[in-house]
Amino acid sequence: MTTFEKWYESGDPPMKDIIVEYYQDINYLINNSEDMEFDYDTETLYRRFIQFMYKTYVEQKKNIFYPYDEEMYDYFSMKFSSDIIDIFMKWKNLSVVYNIGLLHNITDTSIDIEYFLFNHVLVKEPYNDETEDPYENNIEDTINEAGL
Repeated sequence: MTTFEKWYESGDPPMKDIIVEYYQDINYLINNSEDMEFDYDTETLYRRFIQFMYKTYVEQKKNIFYPYDEEMYDYFSMKFSSDIIDIFMKWKNLSVVYNIGLLHNITDTSIDIEYFLFNHVLVKEPYNDETEDPYENNIEDTINEAGL
């Protein structure tokens, strides 16, 4: 059995049950937001989430984050960072309740979860307003008429 398998299967309750509970919070956040949706099927995202949790918070191997779109990341961060921090704090408290020691290293922060989510969900364009302003097309006409 690998170190990952031991970690995933160990504990009372087993870590895999705790990870399911953590993932339900992620699932809830995504499903209850009009501004983001799953980029992968839920099974794939769940597997990636498990790998992320193990690599980031157990092995302490942090990924270097390069957002594919800086402005979109800024929007995502401003919009969802508070929710992500709340989720992280909930997980940290559950870690104490279950006595698993997860998320208690000095380098464990919610920013890694934010990076993970940004890379694994689709974020709605913040400036793509499909409702047309009836006055938008008339601005040029109004300007031209005023100059007559």
